[in-house]
Amino acid sequence: MDSLPVINGKSTLGYLLFGLALLILLSLGVWQTQRGLGKQHVLSLVGTEHKINDIRSIPVTDPLRLAYQPARLHGRWDSDHSFLLMNRMHTGQPGYEVLTPFRLAEGGTLMVNRGWLPEQKPDIPAPTGVPQGTLYLPGKGFTLGPAILPQALAHPAWPLKSLYLDPDAFSHALNTVVSPLVLVLNADDPDSFTRIWSPVIMTPTRHFGYAVQWFALALVLLIFGIIWRRKGKHTKETERI
Repeated sequence: MDSLPVINGKSTLGYLLFGLALLILLSLGVWQTQRGLGKQHVLSLVGTEHKINDIRSIPVTDPLRLAYQPARLHGRWDSDHSFLLMNRMHTGQPGYEVLTPFRLAEGGTLMVNRGWLPEQKPDIPAPTGVPQGTLYLPGKGFTLGPAILPQALAHPAWPLKSLYLDPDAFSHALNTVVSPLVLVLNADDPDSFTRIWSPVIMTPTRHFGYAVQWFALALVLLIFGIIWRRKGKHTKETERI
């Protein structure tokens, strides 16, 4: 039985590395394509006209069905216990995103994203209106350590600083159940600060652009692999003569 050809001193390992590299490039292209399609779906939800959902309690099942839909909350503000999401940049200036709890009329708490304030802003004015805006379901993403330091939770000084949005940590700090959904206020709401929230951070076009790059690299690698293979065959035939 013929053994696998040896090409320029490289053996089966070369074929394995080539196949692995091609698989990785194709996988990255597919992943970016899926991400782009997902972002397109999110943007289509935001752009769709929905009736305003009147929220009086935390949705018990499938909160995702309300994501990116307009909503109006019923209950009362808990303006004494706001959270400050740290390390939020706007126009090159560091600041916080302000999250104020809203106690729903029929039970549970939903956080309201009131927008961005610069770090040197000393006071957070208490909200007074009926919160209305867009619901979204944020993900934690990559995190290191707890959102709120244990010592800060032990002796909370409000507003409480948080590294990222964590409903479990907020529930513990407020001693109530906090919904995973967040309401971002409409930009023209009198209780809103500078709105920096966006339904997607990277546009679908950029994801598709990255996908094209990965697929192009895979194609180039495949072409080089074909050339490499043909040269190997030619070398083997020459050695037999």
